[in-house]
Amino acid sequence: MVDLFWLGAIGIVTSNLVKDKQLLFLACSVCLVSFGMICLVFKANRLVKKFKFISFSRFIDNVRVNKKTIALPMICSFLCNLNNAIIIGLLFKATHSYSYIFYPIAVFPASTIASVVPVTPLGLGTREATFLYFLNDILPAETIVASSLLYTLLSQILLGICGAIYLSVRSRNSKYIS
Repeated sequence: MVDLFWLGAIGIVTSNLVKDKQLLFLACSVCLVSFGMICLVFKANRLVKKFKFISFSRFIDNVRVNKKTIALPMICSFLCNLNNAIIIGLLFKATHSYSYIFYPIAVFPASTIASVVPVTPLGLGTREATFLYFLNDILPAETIVASSLLYTLLSQILLGICGAIYLSVRSRNSKYIS
Protein backbone atom coordinates (compact mmCIF):
# COMPACT_ATOMS: atom_id res chain seq x y z
CA MET A 1 0.00 0.00 0.00
CA VAL A 2 2.82 2.38 0.85
CA ASP A 3 4.59 1.47 -2.39
CA LEU A 4 1.44 2.32 -4.34
CA PHE A 5 1.19 5.64 -2.53
CA TRP A 6 4.78 6.58 -3.41
CA LEU A 7 4.30 5.42 -7.01
CA GLY A 8 1.26 7.67 -7.22
CA ALA A 9 3.20 10.59 -5.72
CA ILE A 10 6.04 10.14 -8.22
CA GLY A 11 3.42 9.90 -10.97
CA ILE A 12 1.73 13.13 -9.85
CA VAL A 13 4.99 15.09 -9.88
CA THR A 14 6.23 13.79 -13.24
CA SER A 15 2.87 13.90 -15.00
CA ASN A 16 2.60 17.56 -13.97
CA LEU A 17 6.03 18.14 -15.51
CA VAL A 18 4.98 16.59 -18.82
CA LYS A 19 1.43 18.03 -18.61
CA ASP A 20 -0.36 14.73 -19.29
CA LYS A 21 -3.86 14.81 -17.80
CA GLN A 22 -4.50 11.10 -18.30
CA LEU A 23 -1.38 10.11 -16.35
CA LEU A 24 -2.15 12.76 -13.72
CA PHE A 25 -5.64 11.33 -13.20
CA LEU A 26 -4.25 7.80 -12.89
CA ALA A 27 -1.55 8.89 -10.44
CA CYS A 28 -4.02 10.86 -8.30
CA SER A 29 -6.40 7.89 -8.25
CA VAL A 30 -3.63 5.55 -7.13
CA CYS A 31 -2.53 7.98 -4.42
CA LEU A 32 -6.04 8.44 -3.08
CA VAL A 33 -6.93 4.74 -3.09
CA SER A 34 -3.66 3.67 -1.45
CA PHE A 35 -3.88 6.45 1.15
CA GLY A 36 -7.45 5.37 1.92
CA MET A 37 -6.28 1.78 2.32
CA ILE A 38 -3.47 2.87 4.67
CA CYS A 39 -5.94 4.87 6.77
CA LEU A 40 -8.35 1.95 6.80
CA VAL A 41 -5.63 -0.36 8.16
CA PHE A 42 -4.91 1.99 11.04
CA LYS A 43 -8.61 2.57 11.76
CA ALA A 44 -9.31 -1.15 11.60
CA ASN A 45 -7.54 -1.60 14.92
CA ARG A 46 -10.86 -1.28 16.76
CA LEU A 47 -12.35 -4.11 14.72
CA VAL A 48 -9.22 -6.19 15.22
CA LYS A 49 -9.50 -5.86 19.01
CA LYS A 50 -13.19 -6.71 18.85
CA PHE A 51 -12.55 -9.93 16.88
CA LYS A 52 -9.49 -10.85 19.01
CA PHE A 53 -6.75 -10.69 16.35
CA ILE A 54 -4.25 -9.78 19.02
CA SER A 55 -0.97 -9.91 17.06
CA PHE A 56 -2.16 -7.41 14.44
CA SER A 57 -3.62 -5.23 17.17
CA ARG A 58 -0.29 -5.16 19.03
CA PHE A 59 1.51 -4.27 15.80
CA ILE A 60 -0.77 -1.27 15.17
CA ASP A 61 -0.44 -0.14 18.79
CA ASN A 62 3.35 -0.41 18.52
CA VAL A 63 3.32 1.70 15.35
CA ARG A 64 1.21 4.36 17.03
CA VAL A 65 3.51 4.52 20.06
CA ASN A 66 6.84 4.18 18.23
CA LYS A 67 6.74 6.35 15.10
CA LYS A 68 10.22 5.15 14.05
CA THR A 69 8.69 1.72 13.42
CA ILE A 70 6.89 3.05 10.36
CA ALA A 71 9.24 5.88 9.30
CA LEU A 72 12.15 3.73 8.10
CA PRO A 73 10.06 1.41 5.87
CA MET A 74 8.26 4.43 4.39
CA ILE A 75 11.53 6.17 3.58
CA CYS A 76 12.96 2.95 2.09
CA SER A 77 9.80 2.46 0.03
CA PHE A 78 10.03 6.00 -1.34
CA LEU A 79 13.73 5.68 -2.18
CA CYS A 80 13.26 2.28 -3.89
CA ASN A 81 10.42 3.58 -6.06
CA LEU A 82 12.29 6.78 -6.88
CA ASN A 83 15.36 4.73 -7.77
CA ASN A 84 13.33 2.47 -10.08
CA ALA A 85 11.70 5.48 -11.73
CA ILE A 86 15.06 7.10 -12.38
CA ILE A 87 16.44 3.81 -13.75
CA ILE A 88 13.56 3.49 -16.22
CA GLY A 89 14.01 7.11 -17.30
CA LEU A 90 17.74 6.61 -17.84
CA LEU A 91 17.16 3.34 -19.72
CA PHE A 92 14.83 5.10 -22.14
CA LYS A 93 17.37 7.91 -22.45
CA ALA A 94 20.17 5.41 -23.14
CA THR A 95 18.26 3.42 -25.77
CA HIS A 96 17.02 6.48 -27.65
CA SER A 97 18.21 10.06 -27.90
CA TYR A 98 14.93 11.32 -26.52
CA SER A 99 15.75 14.52 -24.68
CA TYR A 100 12.84 14.69 -22.22
CA ILE A 101 13.53 12.12 -19.50
CA PHE A 102 10.42 12.80 -17.39
CA TYR A 103 7.81 11.28 -19.72
CA PRO A 104 9.00 7.66 -19.29
CA ILE A 105 9.26 8.33 -15.54
CA ALA A 106 5.67 9.61 -15.57
CA VAL A 107 4.53 6.39 -17.27
CA PHE A 108 6.48 4.20 -14.83
CA PRO A 109 3.82 4.16 -12.04
CA ALA A 110 1.13 3.11 -14.51
CA SER A 111 3.35 0.38 -15.95
CA THR A 112 4.24 -0.89 -12.49
CA ILE A 113 0.60 -1.13 -11.49
CA ALA A 114 -0.20 -2.90 -14.76
CA SER A 115 2.65 -5.36 -14.22
CA VAL A 116 1.26 -6.33 -10.81
CA VAL A 117 -1.90 -7.71 -12.42
CA PRO A 118 -1.33 -11.49 -12.33
CA VAL A 119 -1.65 -12.19 -16.04
CA THR A 120 1.93 -13.10 -16.96
CA PRO A 121 5.07 -14.02 -15.01
CA LEU A 122 7.10 -10.97 -13.92
CA GLY A 123 4.54 -8.71 -15.60
CA LEU A 124 6.09 -9.37 -19.00
CA GLY A 125 3.90 -7.93 -21.71
CA THR A 126 1.69 -5.81 -19.46
CA ARG A 127 4.51 -3.39 -18.66
CA GLU A 128 5.50 -3.19 -22.32
CA ALA A 129 1.90 -2.65 -23.41
CA THR A 130 1.51 0.21 -20.93
CA PHE A 131 4.67 1.90 -22.15
CA LEU A 132 3.59 1.36 -25.76
CA TYR A 133 0.17 2.88 -25.06
CA PHE A 134 1.56 6.06 -23.51
CA LEU A 135 4.82 6.52 -25.41
CA ASN A 136 3.92 5.31 -28.91
CA ASP A 137 3.57 8.86 -30.28
CA ILE A 138 7.00 9.87 -28.98
CA LEU A 139 9.31 6.86 -29.36
CA PRO A 140 9.61 3.96 -31.80
CA ALA A 141 8.00 0.73 -30.61
CA GLU A 142 11.31 -1.16 -30.76
CA THR A 143 12.90 1.29 -28.32
CA ILE A 144 9.95 1.08 -25.94
CA VAL A 145 9.93 -2.72 -25.85
CA ALA A 146 13.73 -2.96 -25.60
CA SER A 147 13.89 -0.47 -22.73
CA SER A 148 11.06 -2.14 -20.86
CA LEU A 149 12.55 -5.62 -21.27
CA LEU A 150 15.95 -4.32 -20.20
CA TYR A 151 14.35 -2.83 -17.08
CA THR A 152 12.73 -6.20 -16.30
CA LEU A 153 16.08 -7.92 -16.76
CA LEU A 154 17.89 -5.46 -14.49
CA SER A 155 15.26 -5.09 -11.80
CA GLN A 156 13.90 -8.59 -11.40
CA ILE A 157 15.82 -11.34 -13.17
CA LEU A 158 19.32 -10.08 -12.35
CA LEU A 159 18.39 -9.47 -8.70
CA GLY A 160 16.90 -12.97 -8.52
CA ILE A 161 20.11 -14.49 -9.87
CA CYS A 162 22.20 -12.46 -7.39
CA GLY A 163 19.92 -13.59 -4.54
CA ALA A 164 20.17 -17.24 -5.58
CA ILE A 165 23.97 -17.02 -5.69
CA TYR A 166 24.04 -15.37 -2.26
CA LEU A 167 21.75 -18.01 -0.75
CA SER A 168 23.74 -20.89 -2.24
CA VAL A 169 27.05 -19.47 -0.95
CA ARG A 170 25.50 -18.80 2.45
CA SER A 171 24.08 -22.31 2.77
CA ARG A 172 27.39 -23.83 1.66
CA ASN A 173 29.30 -21.78 4.26
CA SER A 174 26.85 -22.65 7.04
CA LYS A 175 27.46 -26.40 6.42
CA TYR A 176 31.18 -25.92 7.00
CA ILE A 177 30.70 -23.88 10.16
CA SER A 178 28.59 -26.49 11.97
